[in-house]
This record gives sequence, C-alpha cells and structure tokens, in this order.
Amino acid sequence: MNRIKHEILRSLRERVFVVLKIAAILSLGLCGCTESSQEEPLKAVITSDLHFTIQPEINGDIVPAMPYAREMTEVMSAQVMEMNPDVFIMTGDNTNSGRREDIIALVDILQKIKNAGIPVILTTGNHDKDQCTKEEYEELYFSLLEPEERDTETLSYSKTINDTVFLVMDDSFCTEGTGGQFPASTMTWLKEVLKEHKDLGHRIIFLSHHSVLTEDNRGYYQIQNQDLYKLLKKYGVKLCFTGHQHAQVILHKQKMYEIISGMTLTSPHRLGILECHGREVVYHTELLDITRLDAQARTAIEEGERQRSEEMRDIFLQILVREGVGSERIDGTMNLVMRYLAWQGEGVIGDHVQEITQDAYYQDMMTALKDTNYGPWISSILNAPPLPADHLEFTY
Repeated sequence: MNRIKHEILRSLRERVFVVLKIAAILSLGLCGCTESSQEEPLKAVITSDLHFTIQPEINGDIVPAMPYAREMTEVMSAQVMEMNPDVFIMTGDNTNSGRREDIIALVDILQKIKNAGIPVILTTGNHDKDQCTKEEYEELYFSLLEPEERDTETLSYSKTINDTVFLVMDDSFCTEGTGGQFPASTMTWLKEVLKEHKDLGHRIIFLSHHSVLTEDNRGYYQIQNQDLYKLLKKYGVKLCFTGHQHAQVILHKQKMYEIISGMTLTSPHRLGILECHGREVVYHTELLDITRLDAQARTAIEEGERQRSEEMRDIFLQILVREGVGSERIDGTMNLVMRYLAWQGEGVIGDHVQEITQDAYYQDMMTALKDTNYGPWISSILNAPPLPADHLEFTY
C-alpha cells in the first residue's frame, strides 16, 4: 500500500514539474528571453550513509540490511541508471569503515553509473576515515569523481553539472571523532569559490556530511564553524544536502533549505530526487525497489527490521529505568518515545511537535535522555521543527 501511495505521489509531482517547466518557458517568451540564456535544467538523485561493506561477517543487528549491502547497492545502481539523472550524489559515510577492499568494491559499482553517462559526486563522512587516510581516499576515489576546483588542506572540491555548481565539502578528515568542522584555510577557500560562482550567476548547492542548520551545541550533528551559515547566506546559497543522522529530514531557516538524506539501507529505503528548471526547485523521494532482491534477502531484511524495532524499544526502556523514571510513569514515557521514533522515521515529525512537547510525559523523556546521544538529537529536531521530509518545492 505504501509503495502504491508513493507511485501516485510521484506521478502527481512529475505533472507539477511539467507545469512549472511550461510556465517557465512561457515566461521567457513574454519577456523576450531565450531558454538557452537561463540555467540548464538539472535532475539529481541523492542519498547518504550507504555504509557499504563486503565483509561477510558484518553484524546486521543494528542495520539488518548491512549483510546485503552489496546487493542493495547493486539494486540502487540499476535504479539510478534507469532514472538517468544528470548526476548521482552521496553525502558521506560511503563505506562502513573506510576499508580498502570496501572502497574498491563500491567504486566498481559506482563506475557503472559513471560509465552510463551519469557523473558521481561523493562527500566524505566520519566513517570514511576510520581505516583510510586522506592520501588513500584521493587514490581510490578521485579518478571516479574527477574534482574541479580543489581545496589544498581537505578533500573538499567543486563540481559543475550543467549550470549548477556543487560545493562538495570534507568536514570529516580534518577533525577527530564524529563531529564536523573545516580548518580556517578551507573556510577561506570556500569563500573564494562562493564569490567566483555567485559572480558568474551559477546556481550553488552545498554538500556536506554534517548539518548546516541542525541546532546542536555538542558537536555531534552540526558543522562547528559558527560563521558557515552566514557565509553561505551572503553568497546566495539556498539549498544544502547533508547526511549523518540516518533519518530523512528537511530543515528551513530564512531563505535556506537543508535536506538531510536518510540511510538507504534502513527502512523505508528512500532515494531523493531533485529537479531544477530555471528558478523552480522540486524535491521528492522514491522508494528503493527492494523487490529486486532475491526472496531470501528480502525476508531476512524484513525480519531483521522487525527485531530491530523490538530491540530499540528494549534499549530505551533500559535507559528510562536506569535514569529513574518511576514505574507509574514508565509506560507513558515509553509510549511517547516510540511515537517520536515512528513519526521521525515517517518524516512527519514536524507535524507533531506541539503534541510531543505538550505531552504529560515529555519532561520525563527529555530528562532521562539528556546525557545520551538521543536527547540532544531529539531536542535539536524539536527546537527547529523540520518540514515534511519527502517533498519540497521552492523558488531559488
């Protein structure tokens, strides 16, 4: 039923985009302009946090599809080639640990996309550096990526597709741990590239692993350069794609949107589709067609996801008990936690912020989770409520 619903929504969105395209062409005729003088149309497929691995012994307890990462990636590759976008983008944690064998196998699959005439863009993520140096990353990835303008200190680069410039930022290799940050020299390089392409009138899209707009004072999710947002805003950047949080979220601050792509290997297994024509921007998601997997893999993934949901409930229950939530309040608090996770997974958390924060068990939940990774994450989402996660339309 969900897949049928997504197909109907996709058809409607395609019709909307056609209407926008016709309107743009008509407006060009009325103003005496030609279409060739405007930005070229752009279609991109975007995902994040693939955590690709070919390790046969990989544990699927946390991400049940992980043992089938190669098969899932092959399905994704075939689906992307059928969509025939102008570019395919992944925003970091491309492999699970930066193992050389994993990178070689992933690049081999992505090369098929490139060979089909679809450029590939990858940012780095914190997991990409676990067993990989900066020099090894360049050696293994850059013949696939073919960067244009390069930052000398990090793995950041630019890539122009049609009339759109993607700023592909490395916020991970230059920092310790899971947080994101750019050196001062990279911020200088970024400013110079932004100015150059703004002066040329290019549409600019910012790509990174960690978030630009997430409010996070602990450094887990947000890039820690405090002047980054102001810099991007100054040079007219209105759209960012990031990852890291493993959940599909769309954030909005003034005239800037950030789309945090979810993890492809986790349910509901989504791919993002970006279409730009002139100043009109349309984004939606489509489901990865996991029916292309063999029956054994599908059954194992579905059963694993069911078990994982039960395990997550047990994990949160243990936290609540450990943090002293009383027996008379534990059921209500647990119910609120699970509702939050369900709404977050569906991408509709923004519709339920008031319901959550006014719930009688809200303070119990936040007090119990405040010293875990979950507390700051939930707080950041609720303090800056996201838009519906599967659809966005705006004028650039």
